[in-house]
Amino acid sequence: MLTHLFADPANIVCFQCGRPSKQWTDLAHAIFICLNCAAQFKQLNWVTKVKSVGLDEWSAEDVERMSKGGNESFTKFLVAYGL
Repeated sequence: MLTHLFADPANIVCFQCGRPSKQWTDLAHAIFICLNCAAQFKQLNWVTKVKSVGLDEWSAEDVERMSKGGNESFTKFLVAYGL
């Protein structure tokens, strides 16, 4: 369901550390992250929602959220607000 998002080169690397990865997401921020960062993000479950691309169930709303986001979109958001 998310394969179209992997056409964007920004989404095939971890948003947090930059390692090649596209197996995990943080739905709260609509970004792609690696396994190592996913483990760290899971500890912040009050501000994140970690989900596996291949192992977890995805609702239509989850897919829509990721389709509107992505690593580049979130980077632009952070830059726009000086974060």
